[in-house]
Amino acid sequence: GFGTLGSQNIPDYAYQSVFNLNSGTSVNNVLAPGYAQTSLALEDLQWEVAQTVNVGFDVGLYDDKITFSAEYYNKAVKDVLVGVALPSSVGFSQPVIQNVGEINNSGFEFEGLYRMKTGGLNLNIGANISTFNSEITSLPNPVVGPTITEDGVRGNRFIEGEAPGVYWGFEVDGVYADQAAIDSDANLANDDTRKAIVQPGDFIRIDQNGDGVIDGDDQTILGDPTPDFIYGLNLSGTYKNLDFGLFLQGTQGNEIYNVTKYYNIFWADDNKLSDIKNAWTPSNTATDIPRTTTSDAAQNGAPSSFFVEDGSYLRLRTLELGYTLDVEKVSWLRDVRIFVTGQNLFTITGYSGYNPDISSANGGRAGNSSFFGVPSSVNPLLGRGLDVRAYPNTRSFIFGIQAGF
Repeated sequence: GFGTLGSQNIPDYAYQSVFNLNSGTSVNNVLAPGYAQTSLALEDLQWEVAQTVNVGFDVGLYDDKITFSAEYYNKAVKDVLVGVALPSSVGFSQPVIQNVGEINNSGFEFEGLYRMKTGGLNLNIGANISTFNSEITSLPNPVVGPTITEDGVRGNRFIEGEAPGVYWGFEVDGVYADQAAIDSDANLANDDTRKAIVQPGDFIRIDQNGDGVIDGDDQTILGDPTPDFIYGLNLSGTYKNLDFGLFLQGTQGNEIYNVTKYYNIFWADDNKLSDIKNAWTPSNTATDIPRTTTSDAAQNGAPSSFFVEDGSYLRLRTLELGYTLDVEKVSWLRDVRIFVTGQNLFTITGYSGYNPDISSANGGRAGNSSFFGVPSSVNPLLGRGLDVRAYPNTRSFIFGIQAGF
């Protein structure tokens, strides 16, 4: 199949400049009412256009007891709508919506279902898996992602030839155990300036270009929020009066930028993670948690591989067990079913944050415009994989009775 679809994934009236009618100004040292432009709009703004090509097939065997489907898709997105941040010197705090480039998404989707009936058992087993390959195919200039901390840190970038929203920063290799480790570090061979700043317990930054100096040229791609594949497993069935069902879901191959580490290890305010107990001290040098400090002259809180973690996970989304009572002798009842349902019962993951299942900044908190990260009015593509203190998913148990009359 082939199709073209337009998208206007931008806030209302983003094609118009906005003026604040309550902007005060000073005239002869006296506060006077006035108005000021607070956002920019481009006159040549266009719809985002997605062109999709897909090819697939479906197979059914043994009277559809076994079914299988496969599909290949290729989606080219042109004139991508993105809120691009402006320098503060421009005088506008809001990003300007632009058509900035092209993205190509492609992959395979497979789905299978097995139905079995034997004796009093009816069983349905379904599984699916989808692969992903995402690449920015055209982008005149790299786009820097949204701010994710109070001091304006930005943890991701959009670069032509790379996946959207790759994490960008310094690769670190533990912390300096002592002053001798700093003096002998080849990464600082020609960097007396940084040698004078770093102290034992600060991060060891890797000199990517081998010039013996740690600077902006040593920042590199640290990870990718796009998973290699996602998958799911559905199991449902009945046995006589008993019914059951479960749903497992997961992702594999994606990374997450864990901003929670920044706030709860490095930030002077807020509660702290238990990791802080393992921070570097003169008596605890075998650690990867840097020293505690309020000044952070070495900028340990700057974007680095320390914050990037494997985001792969497997989660039991739903498990349900029910039993239908025999009510044939009760004339005014048609049926009664007692059930218990558990949601988010367990998650298998190596991610240290609350919830590896995040698709955009703030993990659902992006609508709070006073918080840091991608506001709800900006394309969520910018914030993929940025965990800005996302809420954990709730584990719940539901008991119920269903009755028919």
